Amino acid sequence: MSENDEQIKLDAVQKLILWARGRVQVDYIMKPGWKAPLPLYVFWCPRHGLVKDYAHKFRAELRCPRCAAEHERIKKEAGA
Repeated sequence: MSENDEQIKLDAVQKLILWARGRVQVDYIMKPGWKAPLPLYVFWCPRHGLVKDYAHKFRAELRCPRCAAEHERIKKEAGA
């Protein structure tokens, strides 16, 4: 089970922030090779519901990890 498959639980304040801002910071994530931890956010994916991920690229884009995995799988199948 990956971190994005676990049940996401938010308290009342976090739910309010999520509703107001579209995302809420819930933790930090640090992976091997990174120089510093990045904030981990919960946000709403229209296809998969609440998901967790860190902001990507210079523009700090939040991407649903499940949608990204599906997209990669489709790309591999199309290239095969």
